[in-house]
Amino acid sequence: MHVAIIVDGNGRWGVEHFGVRTKGHEEGARNVWSLALNLPKEVEYFTLYGLSIDNIKKRPKEEVQRLYQIFEESFSEGLEKAKQANIRLNYLGDGGLPASMLSLIHKSSWATQYNSGLVLSIALSYGSRNEIARAAAKLQSWNMPINLERITKTLDTYNLPDVDLLIRTGGEKRLSDFLLWQCAYAELFFTDTLFPDFGPTELAKIMTEFHSRERRFGALK
Repeated sequence: MHVAIIVDGNGRWGVEHFGVRTKGHEEGARNVWSLALNLPKEVEYFTLYGLSIDNIKKRPKEEVQRLYQIFEESFSEGLEKAKQANIRLNYLGDGGLPASMLSLIHKSSWATQYNSGLVLSIALSYGSRNEIARAAAKLQSWNMPINLERITKTLDTYNLPDVDLLIRTGGEKRLSDFLLWQCAYAELFFTDTLFPDFGPTELAKIMTEFHSRERRFGALK
């Protein structure tokens, strides 16, 4: 089963609790590991939308720079947790990140590539339309036919199945250019809970409702 989360509400949580947005991002980064280490066994793939291309372009530079630092700290601290928990770390995005951060991401992915447990994917400097355009451009440069199967195998998620369950925290009800191709038949859930407060108990309730839904993938009942 593939569960994906649009991480939203970190900044608002930080303002509410500390008067500073970045404090919420710090807590959100910690919550990623709290969730990842307490997922139901049926969840084999867990993908989180941490930072979009538009976030990088449109947020204050100071906040974006602090986000980079938080992500680097999270990857650095989380690598040992991933090794101990048999988690494979995976990156989605266009690579538009600081060199030191990219180096750490690739190091983490390489160091956990043979782990056989949960696949934890983090989308940073990511946008789904950008991803699809990059895939089509690659196929064109390789003089290969552009069709559904080849695009799927050329996306950042070439090694992941389609999303089964997509959750957005923070109260907003939009996809924000996240995994548009991969969520074609995903079940969508929206919660008002800000991400730092979104824990395993609420996730379990959502998954219970998910299992009560009938997924027909375009077919009749």
